[in-house]
Amino acid sequence: MFFRKLLQSFARACKNGFKGFIEWIRSLLKTEGKHLDEVLDDVGKNLDSIKLNKLDLDEWLKVIRKNGADVKVYTQSKKMTKYFKQNNVGASFDPWEIPPVIWIRKDVTDLELFHESMHLEDFMRRGKKKYI
Repeated sequence: MFFRKLLQSFARACKNGFKGFIEWIRSLLKTEGKHLDEVLDDVGKNLDSIKLNKLDLDEWLKVIRKNGADVKVYTQSKKMTKYFKQNNVGASFDPWEIPPVIWIRKDVTDLELFHESMHLEDFMRRGKKKYI
């Protein structure tokens, strides 16, 4: 439902050419004071992303750990439990931990884990000082 409305508003905006597209992007950014990353995260959450099964999650864990990070369920930390509840997220990259940690819900989606692994990849490429 959300995605369909988003596409319809995009189509209406594009009728006015590039200027309409830019105005549409600006309106997305103004929506409830959100930043672009948060807007895109909301879109992803509304695409009925597939929850990872155990086999797929195990494959992700291998890849993430091979890259020097760890994965933990958010309920292992009071701080992260509060963060997850306040922000309604499915996963979160924490560069402050040693090694860095990707915190997840038990029902994390492939899209959420992919998104956080991109943060990890950026962290590994740039190093902690430049990333933070």
